[in-house]
Amino acid sequence: MSRPLVALIGQPNVGKSTLFNRIIGSKLAVVSPQPGITRDRNYHNYTWNGREFTLIDTGGLEIGNYERNPKEVYDQTELAIAEADVILFLVDVAQGLTALDEEICQMLRPRSQKTILVVNKVDNNQREIAALDFYSLGMERVMTISSEHGRGVGDLLDEVIVLAPPLAEEEEVEACKIAVVGRPNVGKSSIINAILGKNRVVVTPKPGTTRDSVDTPFEYEDNKYILIDTAGIRKKSRLSGSAEYYSIIRSIRSINRCDVACLVIDAHEGITAADAKVAGFCEEAGCGILLVFNKWDLVEKDTHTVKKFEELKEFHLPFLKYTPSLFLSAVTKQRIMRIFPDSLNIYHESHKRIPTSQLNKFFRDAMDNHAPFSTNNRRLNLLYITQTDARPPTFTVFYNGRGKVAPAYERYLKNRLRDRFGFVGCPITLFFRGKKAPQ
Repeated sequence: MSRPLVALIGQPNVGKSTLFNRIIGSKLAVVSPQPGITRDRNYHNYTWNGREFTLIDTGGLEIGNYERNPKEVYDQTELAIAEADVILFLVDVAQGLTALDEEICQMLRPRSQKTILVVNKVDNNQREIAALDFYSLGMERVMTISSEHGRGVGDLLDEVIVLAPPLAEEEEVEACKIAVVGRPNVGKSSIINAILGKNRVVVTPKPGTTRDSVDTPFEYEDNKYILIDTAGIRKKSRLSGSAEYYSIIRSIRSINRCDVACLVIDAHEGITAADAKVAGFCEEAGCGILLVFNKWDLVEKDTHTVKKFEELKEFHLPFLKYTPSLFLSAVTKQRIMRIFPDSLNIYHESHKRIPTSQLNKFFRDAMDNHAPFSTNNRRLNLLYITQTDARPPTFTVFYNGRGKVAPAYERYLKNRLRDRFGFVGCPITLFFRGKKAPQ
Protein backbone atom coordinates (compact mmCIF):
# COMPACT_ATOMS: atom_id res chain seq x y z
CA MET A 1 0.00 0.00 0.00
CA SER A 2 1.28 3.46 -0.90
CA ARG A 3 1.66 5.59 2.23
CA PRO A 4 1.66 9.40 1.98
CA LEU A 5 4.63 11.13 3.65
CA VAL A 6 3.83 13.51 6.51
CA ALA A 7 6.72 15.79 7.60
CA LEU A 8 7.04 17.62 10.94
CA ILE A 9 8.76 21.00 10.40
CA GLY A 10 9.61 23.80 12.82
CA GLN A 11 12.29 25.52 14.86
CA PRO A 12 13.93 23.67 17.80
CA ASN A 13 12.01 22.84 20.96
CA VAL A 14 8.49 23.48 19.68
CA GLY A 15 7.44 19.87 20.39
CA LYS A 16 7.98 18.07 17.08
CA SER A 17 9.43 14.95 18.67
CA THR A 18 6.72 14.93 21.35
CA LEU A 19 4.04 15.06 18.65
CA PHE A 20 5.90 12.36 16.68
CA ASN A 21 5.84 10.07 19.72
CA ARG A 22 2.20 10.89 20.43
CA ILE A 23 1.09 9.96 16.90
CA ILE A 24 3.02 6.68 16.66
CA GLY A 25 2.23 5.73 20.27
CA SER A 26 5.85 5.09 21.22
CA LYS A 27 8.81 7.08 22.57
CA LEU A 28 10.92 6.58 19.47
CA ALA A 29 12.10 10.16 19.03
CA VAL A 30 14.37 11.75 21.64
CA VAL A 31 12.55 14.43 23.65
CA SER A 32 14.55 17.02 25.59
CA PRO A 33 14.06 20.62 26.73
CA GLN A 34 17.47 21.37 25.20
CA PRO A 35 17.05 22.80 21.66
CA GLY A 36 18.55 20.96 18.69
CA ILE A 37 18.52 17.43 20.11
CA THR A 38 16.91 15.91 17.00
CA ARG A 39 19.57 15.93 14.27
CA ASP A 40 18.83 12.62 12.49
CA ARG A 41 15.52 11.93 10.86
CA ASN A 42 13.02 9.51 12.39
CA TYR A 43 10.61 7.60 10.17
CA HIS A 44 7.65 5.56 11.29
CA ASN A 45 4.43 4.21 9.80
CA TYR A 46 1.14 4.90 11.55
CA THR A 47 -2.53 4.25 10.82
CA TRP A 48 -5.40 6.67 11.40
CA ASN A 49 -9.03 5.88 10.53
CA GLY A 50 -7.91 2.99 8.34
CA ARG A 51 -5.43 5.09 6.32
CA GLU A 52 -1.69 4.42 6.55
CA PHE A 53 0.98 7.12 6.54
CA THR A 54 4.74 7.50 6.98
CA LEU A 55 5.63 10.18 9.53
CA ILE A 56 8.99 12.01 9.28
CA ASP A 57 10.43 13.84 12.29
CA THR A 58 12.96 16.46 11.14
CA GLY A 59 15.66 18.37 12.98
CA GLY A 60 14.79 21.83 14.31
CA LEU A 61 15.50 24.66 11.89
CA GLU A 62 17.70 27.58 12.96
CA ILE A 63 18.19 29.36 9.65
CA GLY A 64 21.71 30.79 9.31
CA ASN A 65 22.95 29.32 12.63
CA TYR A 66 25.17 26.59 11.20
CA GLU A 67 27.07 26.10 14.45
CA ARG A 68 24.06 24.76 16.35
CA ASN A 69 22.13 23.77 13.24
CA PRO A 70 24.45 22.32 10.54
CA LYS A 71 23.68 23.20 6.93
CA GLU A 72 23.03 19.48 6.26
CA VAL A 73 20.06 19.59 8.67
CA TYR A 74 18.70 22.64 6.84
CA ASP A 75 19.21 21.05 3.42
CA GLN A 76 17.66 17.77 4.51
CA THR A 77 14.63 19.53 5.96
CA GLU A 78 14.20 21.33 2.62
CA LEU A 79 14.16 17.94 0.91
CA ALA A 80 11.62 16.60 3.38
CA ILE A 81 9.44 19.62 2.56
CA ALA A 82 9.81 18.96 -1.18
CA GLU A 83 8.94 15.26 -0.89
CA ALA A 84 6.18 15.41 1.75
CA ASP A 85 2.54 15.01 0.80
CA VAL A 86 1.43 16.83 3.97
CA ILE A 87 3.51 19.27 6.08
CA LEU A 88 2.84 19.96 9.76
CA PHE A 89 4.47 23.31 10.61
CA LEU A 90 4.78 23.41 14.39
CA VAL A 91 5.04 26.62 16.44
CA ASP A 92 5.11 27.15 20.21
CA VAL A 93 2.36 29.28 21.75
CA ALA A 94 4.35 29.59 24.98
CA GLN A 95 7.22 31.46 23.32
CA GLY A 96 4.94 33.33 20.93
CA LEU A 97 5.41 34.29 17.30
CA THR A 98 9.11 34.69 16.47
CA ALA A 99 11.12 35.99 13.53
CA LEU A 100 12.32 32.43 12.89
CA ASP A 101 8.70 31.24 12.61
CA GLU A 102 8.17 33.89 9.95
CA GLU A 103 11.28 32.78 8.03
CA ILE A 104 10.19 29.14 8.09
CA CYS A 105 6.73 30.20 6.97
CA GLN A 106 8.25 31.91 3.92
CA MET A 107 10.14 28.71 3.13
CA LEU A 108 6.83 26.78 3.25
CA ARG A 109 4.84 29.32 1.26
CA PRO A 110 5.14 27.42 -2.09
CA ARG A 111 3.68 24.32 -0.35
CA SER A 112 1.01 26.20 1.62
CA GLN A 113 -1.82 24.15 0.08
CA LYS A 114 -0.36 21.04 1.70
CA THR A 115 0.67 22.72 4.99
CA ILE A 116 -1.10 22.86 8.35
CA LEU A 117 0.12 25.47 10.84
CA VAL A 118 0.03 23.61 14.16
CA VAL A 119 0.12 25.82 17.27
CA ASN A 120 1.46 23.52 19.99
CA LYS A 121 1.33 23.61 23.81
CA VAL A 122 -2.21 25.04 23.82
CA ASP A 123 -3.47 23.38 26.99
CA ASN A 124 -5.82 26.03 28.43
CA ASN A 125 -8.23 28.77 27.33
CA GLN A 126 -5.70 31.54 27.89
CA ARG A 127 -3.25 29.93 25.47
CA GLU A 128 -6.10 29.34 23.01
CA ILE A 129 -6.52 33.12 22.86
CA ALA A 130 -2.74 33.65 22.56
CA ALA A 131 -2.70 31.28 19.56
CA LEU A 132 -4.65 33.90 17.56
CA ASP A 133 -1.37 35.81 17.05
CA PHE A 134 -0.17 33.10 14.65
CA TYR A 135 -2.97 33.84 12.17
CA SER A 136 -0.84 36.82 11.11
CA LEU A 137 1.42 34.34 9.28
CA GLY A 138 -1.31 34.05 6.66
CA MET A 139 -1.49 30.24 6.58
CA GLU A 140 -4.82 28.90 5.33
CA ARG A 141 -5.04 26.00 7.80
CA VAL A 142 -4.36 26.66 11.48
CA MET A 143 -4.99 24.16 14.29
CA THR A 144 -4.24 24.26 18.01
CA ILE A 145 -3.04 21.20 19.92
CA SER A 146 -1.16 20.05 22.99
CA SER A 147 1.12 17.22 21.86
CA GLU A 148 2.10 16.46 25.46
CA HIS A 149 -1.49 15.97 26.63
CA GLY A 150 -2.97 14.78 23.32
CA ARG A 151 -5.42 17.66 23.07
CA GLY A 152 -6.57 18.23 19.48
CA VAL A 153 -4.21 15.61 17.99
CA GLY A 154 -7.09 13.46 16.70
CA ASP A 155 -8.63 16.45 14.88
CA LEU A 156 -5.21 17.22 13.42
CA LEU A 157 -4.86 13.69 12.04
CA ASP A 158 -8.36 13.95 10.54
CA GLU A 159 -7.20 17.08 8.69
CA VAL A 160 -4.08 15.23 7.46
CA ILE A 161 -6.36 12.66 5.82
CA VAL A 162 -8.24 15.48 4.05
CA LEU A 163 -4.99 16.90 2.61
CA ALA A 164 -3.40 13.53 1.73
CA PRO A 165 -3.55 12.30 -1.89
CA PRO A 166 -6.62 10.12 -2.53
CA LEU A 167 -6.16 6.37 -2.55
CA ALA A 168 -5.33 5.17 -6.04
CA GLU A 169 -7.73 2.69 -7.58
CA GLU A 170 -6.16 -0.72 -8.10
CA GLU A 171 -5.86 -1.92 -11.65
CA GLU A 172 -7.90 -4.94 -12.75
CA VAL A 173 -4.76 -6.88 -13.68
CA GLU A 174 -2.10 -6.19 -11.12
CA ALA A 175 1.56 -6.74 -11.77
CA CYS A 176 3.75 -7.96 -8.94
CA LYS A 177 5.72 -4.90 -7.85
CA ILE A 178 9.28 -5.83 -6.85
CA ALA A 179 11.43 -3.21 -5.12
CA VAL A 180 15.17 -3.86 -5.21
CA VAL A 181 16.35 -2.34 -1.92
CA GLY A 182 19.44 -2.27 0.27
CA ARG A 183 22.26 -0.10 1.49
CA PRO A 184 24.39 1.70 -1.13
CA ASN A 185 26.77 -0.20 -3.40
CA VAL A 186 25.51 -3.74 -2.82
CA GLY A 187 24.68 -4.16 -6.53
CA LYS A 188 21.00 -3.24 -6.79
CA SER A 189 21.36 -1.41 -10.11
CA SER A 190 23.66 -4.14 -11.44
CA ILE A 191 20.94 -6.71 -10.75
CA ILE A 192 18.36 -4.63 -12.64
CA ASN A 193 20.75 -4.20 -15.59
CA ALA A 194 21.60 -7.92 -15.64
CA ILE A 195 17.90 -8.75 -15.84
CA LEU A 196 17.10 -6.22 -18.55
CA GLY A 197 20.29 -6.80 -20.53
CA LYS A 198 21.10 -3.10 -20.78
CA ASN A 199 22.25 -0.24 -18.62
CA ARG A 200 18.81 0.88 -17.48
CA VAL A 201 20.27 2.63 -14.40
CA VAL A 202 23.62 4.21 -13.63
CA VAL A 203 26.20 1.89 -12.07
CA THR A 204 29.46 3.11 -10.51
CA PRO A 205 31.66 1.82 -7.68
CA LYS A 206 30.87 4.98 -5.72
CA PRO A 207 28.09 4.37 -3.15
CA GLY A 208 24.88 6.33 -3.52
CA THR A 209 24.93 6.88 -7.28
CA THR A 210 21.25 6.00 -7.70
CA ARG A 211 19.24 8.87 -6.26
CA ASP A 212 15.78 8.30 -7.72
CA SER A 213 13.55 5.24 -7.83
CA VAL A 214 13.04 3.89 -11.35
CA ASP A 215 10.05 1.72 -12.35
CA THR A 216 10.44 -0.75 -15.21
CA PRO A 217 7.59 -3.01 -16.45
CA PHE A 218 8.81 -6.54 -17.17
CA GLU A 219 7.33 -9.88 -18.24
CA TYR A 220 8.76 -13.27 -17.37
CA GLU A 221 7.15 -16.64 -18.10
CA ASP A 222 3.80 -14.98 -18.94
CA ASN A 223 3.66 -13.09 -15.62
CA LYS A 224 3.75 -9.30 -15.29
CA TYR A 225 6.12 -7.51 -12.95
CA ILE A 226 7.21 -3.98 -12.18
CA LEU A 227 10.85 -3.63 -11.13
CA ILE A 228 11.54 -0.74 -8.78
CA ASP A 229 15.23 0.14 -8.50
CA THR A 230 15.65 2.21 -5.37
CA ALA A 231 18.33 4.52 -4.08
CA GLY A 232 20.50 2.93 -1.41
CA ILE A 233 19.65 3.34 2.27
CA ARG A 234 22.70 4.20 4.33
CA LYS A 235 23.03 4.15 8.10
CA LYS A 236 21.96 7.60 9.30
CA SER A 237 25.21 8.33 11.15
CA ARG A 238 27.03 8.00 7.80
CA LEU A 239 24.88 10.40 5.79
CA SER A 240 27.23 12.85 4.16
CA GLY A 241 24.82 15.21 2.47
CA SER A 242 21.36 16.06 1.28
CA ALA A 243 21.42 13.84 -1.80
CA GLU A 244 21.78 10.69 0.26
CA TYR A 245 19.00 11.79 2.60
CA TYR A 246 16.87 12.32 -0.50
CA SER A 247 17.67 8.75 -1.55
CA ILE A 248 16.43 7.47 1.81
CA ILE A 249 13.03 9.15 1.40
CA ARG A 250 12.64 7.79 -2.13
CA SER A 251 13.62 4.30 -0.96
CA ILE A 252 11.04 4.39 1.82
CA ARG A 253 8.42 5.40 -0.75
CA SER A 254 9.41 2.42 -2.91
CA ILE A 255 9.27 -0.02 0.01
CA ASN A 256 5.85 1.34 1.00
CA ARG A 257 4.33 0.72 -2.44
CA CYS A 258 5.91 -2.59 -3.44
CA ASP A 259 4.48 -6.10 -3.06
CA VAL A 260 7.85 -7.78 -2.53
CA ALA A 261 11.09 -6.16 -1.38
CA CYS A 262 14.22 -7.90 -2.64
CA LEU A 263 16.64 -6.98 0.12
CA VAL A 264 20.08 -7.10 -1.53
CA ILE A 265 23.03 -7.97 0.73
CA ASP A 266 26.68 -8.00 -0.29
CA ALA A 267 27.61 -11.66 0.23
CA HIS A 268 31.32 -10.82 0.12
CA GLU A 269 31.01 -8.31 2.99
CA GLY A 270 28.39 -10.23 4.94
CA ILE A 271 25.34 -9.00 6.84
CA THR A 272 25.79 -5.58 8.46
CA ALA A 273 23.83 -3.44 10.91
CA ALA A 274 22.79 -1.24 7.97
CA ASP A 275 21.27 -4.32 6.27
CA ALA A 276 19.26 -4.98 9.43
CA LYS A 277 18.04 -1.38 9.35
CA VAL A 278 16.73 -1.74 5.80
CA ALA A 279 15.14 -5.07 6.76
CA GLY A 280 13.31 -3.28 9.56
CA PHE A 281 11.90 -0.75 7.07
CA CYS A 282 10.66 -3.62 4.90
CA GLU A 283 9.01 -5.55 7.72
CA GLU A 284 7.35 -2.44 9.13
CA ALA A 285 5.91 -1.68 5.69
CA GLY A 286 4.26 -5.12 5.69
CA CYS A 287 5.52 -6.13 2.24
CA GLY A 288 6.87 -9.55 1.32
CA ILE A 289 10.63 -9.95 1.70
CA LEU A 290 13.16 -11.96 -0.33
CA LEU A 291 16.77 -11.91 0.89
CA VAL A 292 19.12 -11.67 -2.09
CA PHE A 293 22.80 -12.35 -1.44
CA ASN A 294 24.60 -10.70 -4.36
CA LYS A 295 28.27 -11.04 -5.45
CA TRP A 296 28.09 -14.79 -4.82
CA ASP A 297 30.87 -15.23 -7.36
CA LEU A 298 33.31 -13.52 -4.95
CA VAL A 299 32.60 -15.91 -2.07
CA GLU A 300 34.90 -18.87 -1.46
CA LYS A 301 32.62 -21.88 -1.24
CA ASP A 302 32.53 -25.39 0.15
CA THR A 303 29.71 -27.82 0.86
CA HIS A 304 28.67 -25.89 3.98
CA THR A 305 28.76 -22.31 2.64
CA VAL A 306 25.00 -21.89 2.18
CA LYS A 307 24.36 -23.35 5.62
CA LYS A 308 26.83 -20.88 7.15
CA PHE A 309 25.03 -17.96 5.50
CA GLU A 310 21.68 -19.20 6.77
CA GLU A 311 23.17 -19.33 10.29
CA LEU A 312 24.50 -15.78 9.86
CA LYS A 313 21.05 -14.69 8.72
CA GLU A 314 19.46 -16.24 11.81
CA PHE A 315 22.03 -14.51 14.04
CA HIS A 316 21.95 -11.02 12.50
CA LEU A 317 18.32 -10.98 11.26
CA PRO A 318 16.44 -13.22 13.72
CA PHE A 319 13.16 -11.42 12.97
CA LEU A 320 13.39 -12.57 9.31
CA LYS A 321 13.49 -16.32 9.87
CA TYR A 322 10.45 -16.67 7.62
CA THR A 323 12.14 -15.13 4.56
CA PRO A 324 13.66 -17.30 1.80
CA SER A 325 17.23 -16.61 0.64
CA LEU A 326 18.56 -16.41 -2.90
CA PHE A 327 22.28 -16.54 -3.72
CA LEU A 328 23.16 -14.93 -7.05
CA SER A 329 25.68 -12.86 -8.98
CA ALA A 330 24.74 -9.85 -11.06
CA VAL A 331 28.11 -10.11 -12.87
CA THR A 332 27.84 -13.77 -13.96
CA LYS A 333 24.00 -13.69 -13.98
CA GLN A 334 24.02 -16.86 -11.88
CA ARG A 335 20.44 -17.55 -10.67
CA ILE A 336 19.51 -13.96 -11.53
CA MET A 337 16.10 -14.88 -13.01
CA ARG A 338 15.16 -16.84 -9.90
CA ILE A 339 14.12 -13.48 -8.44
CA PHE A 340 10.85 -13.67 -10.39
CA PRO A 341 9.40 -17.08 -9.42
CA ASP A 342 10.57 -16.61 -5.82
CA SER A 343 9.00 -13.15 -5.62
CA LEU A 344 5.80 -14.34 -7.30
CA ASN A 345 5.49 -17.15 -4.77
CA ILE A 346 5.81 -14.62 -1.91
CA TYR A 347 3.29 -12.38 -3.69
CA HIS A 348 0.73 -15.22 -3.79
CA GLU A 349 1.48 -16.16 -0.17
CA SER A 350 0.76 -12.59 0.94
CA HIS A 351 -2.68 -12.73 -0.77
CA LYS A 352 -3.60 -16.05 0.82
CA ARG A 353 -6.80 -16.16 2.89
CA ILE A 354 -7.58 -19.00 5.28
CA PRO A 355 -11.23 -19.98 5.96
CA THR A 356 -12.33 -19.29 9.52
CA SER A 357 -13.26 -22.93 10.08
CA GLN A 358 -9.74 -24.11 9.21
CA LEU A 359 -8.22 -21.35 11.31
CA ASN A 360 -10.17 -22.29 14.42
CA LYS A 361 -9.37 -25.98 14.09
CA PHE A 362 -5.72 -24.97 13.96
CA PHE A 363 -6.35 -22.59 16.88
CA ARG A 364 -7.75 -25.31 19.14
CA ASP A 365 -4.84 -27.62 18.34
CA ALA A 366 -2.33 -24.83 19.10
CA MET A 367 -3.94 -24.12 22.47
CA ASP A 368 -4.08 -27.83 23.35
CA ASN A 369 -0.34 -28.07 22.75
CA HIS A 370 0.52 -24.86 24.58
CA ALA A 371 -1.98 -23.13 26.88
CA PRO A 372 -2.30 -19.35 26.42
CA PHE A 373 -1.05 -17.01 29.15
CA SER A 374 -1.00 -13.27 29.80
CA THR A 375 1.78 -10.78 30.51
CA ASN A 376 1.26 -11.38 34.24
CA ASN A 377 1.57 -15.14 33.65
CA ARG A 378 -2.13 -15.85 34.18
CA ARG A 379 -4.22 -18.19 32.09
CA LEU A 380 -6.34 -16.59 29.38
CA ASN A 381 -9.45 -17.88 27.68
CA LEU A 382 -8.86 -17.39 23.95
CA LEU A 383 -12.19 -17.67 22.12
CA TYR A 384 -11.56 -17.74 18.38
CA ILE A 385 -9.41 -16.38 15.55
CA THR A 386 -10.29 -14.89 12.17
CA GLN A 387 -8.31 -13.48 9.26
CA THR A 388 -9.18 -9.81 8.87
CA ASP A 389 -6.85 -8.79 6.03
CA ALA A 390 -4.13 -9.79 3.58
CA ARG A 391 -0.99 -8.01 2.31
CA PRO A 392 0.25 -8.58 5.01
CA PRO A 393 -1.73 -11.54 6.39
CA THR A 394 -3.56 -10.11 9.41
CA PHE A 395 -5.42 -12.07 12.08
CA THR A 396 -7.55 -11.03 15.06
CA VAL A 397 -7.81 -13.21 18.18
CA PHE A 398 -10.71 -12.66 20.59
CA TYR A 399 -10.31 -13.59 24.25
CA ASN A 400 -11.85 -13.26 27.72
CA GLY A 401 -9.95 -12.30 30.82
CA ARG A 402 -7.88 -9.50 32.25
CA GLY A 403 -4.44 -8.55 31.03
CA LYS A 404 -2.80 -8.82 27.65
CA VAL A 405 -1.57 -11.84 25.74
CA ALA A 406 2.13 -12.36 26.44
CA PRO A 407 4.52 -11.54 23.56
CA ALA A 408 6.00 -15.03 23.83
CA TYR A 409 2.59 -16.55 23.15
CA GLU A 410 2.07 -14.20 20.22
CA ARG A 411 5.36 -15.44 18.72
CA TYR A 412 4.23 -19.01 19.35
CA LEU A 413 0.99 -18.47 17.43
CA LYS A 414 2.79 -16.80 14.52
CA ASN A 415 5.22 -19.71 14.27
CA ARG A 416 2.38 -22.24 14.36
CA LEU A 417 0.50 -20.29 11.66
CA ARG A 418 3.56 -20.53 9.43
CA ASP A 419 3.98 -24.24 10.17
CA ARG A 420 0.38 -24.94 9.19
CA PHE A 421 -0.38 -22.44 6.41
CA GLY A 422 2.96 -21.25 5.04
CA PHE A 423 3.00 -17.48 4.46
CA VAL A 424 6.56 -17.80 3.20
CA GLY A 425 8.35 -14.46 3.07
CA CYS A 426 5.38 -12.54 4.51
CA PRO A 427 5.25 -10.72 7.85
CA ILE A 428 2.22 -11.78 9.92
CA THR A 429 0.22 -9.31 12.01
CA LEU A 430 -1.74 -10.50 15.05
CA PHE A 431 -4.28 -8.36 16.90
CA PHE A 432 -5.77 -9.43 20.23
CA ARG A 433 -9.18 -8.10 21.20
CA GLY A 434 -10.16 -8.66 24.81
CA LYS A 435 -13.67 -8.85 26.25
CA LYS A 436 -14.58 -8.01 29.82
CA ALA A 437 -15.21 -11.04 31.96
CA PRO A 438 -18.91 -11.42 32.95
CA GLN A 439 -19.87 -9.99 36.36
